[in-house]
Amino acid sequence: MVDMKRVFASLLVRVYAEEFNTSNLLGEILLNVDDENVWTTFFEILKDNNIHMCMIQGVVELLGYNIDEFRESTLQKMGIKEFEFSEEFIAGIIQEVLKWERYAYNFYSHLLKFMTEYVEGELETEKAEKIKRVIIIV
Repeated sequence: MVDMKRVFASLLVRVYAEEFNTSNLLGEILLNVDDENVWTTFFEILKDNNIHMCMIQGVVELLGYNIDEFRESTLQKMGIKEFEFSEEFIAGIIQEVLKWERYAYNFYSHLLKFMTEYVEGELETEKAEKIKRVIIIV
């Protein structure tokens, strides 16, 4: 039988890597753009990405996994994406970031449903409730 807790952790690896790579893209944008409005918008999204990453780490710890091994495993499995930046592509980059925001919302919604249906019963009630609260906040 499949260990659904491990499947859940695997989904966390995926979304953590995507948060990490999106934060790299946002950092590249901030490094290359001087427009204050763009800076303000992308900095807020970057901040949110880092909050999400910290929250995912907290869930991983609640599941009983080693956080250092989780981070290392994530980067090994998913890699670090490099981004070429050109100011002429800023509109396209904005569209990609907005697409990421929609994807993240849907992913976390489905992650919560998966956790509730398949993982919650395997955990202590208090841990399960903490994990659900974290996913809802993200």
